[in-house]
Amino acid sequence: NTIKATPATSNIDIATHTCTSRLSLPDALYESVPKCGRSILMLGGYMVLFQLFFVTLTHLLESINLQTIALYPLLEITGGLGMLPVNTSLPLVLIYTNLGGACCVIQTYSFLKPAGLSVRKYVLHKCILAVLSYIVGRLIV
Repeated sequence: NTIKATPATSNIDIATHTCTSRLSLPDALYESVPKCGRSILMLGGYMVLFQLFFVTLTHLLESINLQTIALYPLLEITGGLGMLPVNTSLPLVLIYTNLGGACCVIQTYSFLKPAGLSVRKYVLHKCILAVLSYIVGRLIV
């Protein structure tokens, strides 16, 4: 029942929800702060990368007269929802917000993969939640 977080320094007992560590507070901070900084940098990097992809794809598709409004929130949710027309239906908005966009999936992937968790299950659950939200949205409207 014991999982070793870092082999020589700490143990987590799942049954009692306790963590025993041989690190002092300054040493623990020294180890954790760079890891947190890296995580924040990765999340921000994915947002910038997907915004660039978002803008590039928009220009390419609009140059051949294709409407790209539906793609906006599927790529990057924070910028994409603001691009939707104000008359977008509630069920459609619920689908977009529950899917979260490809950027959100990639950001989550960067945390799930090292933890050994299934990204496919995560995406499947997001899709199921989106469908259920769409149904609820249709019932409300």
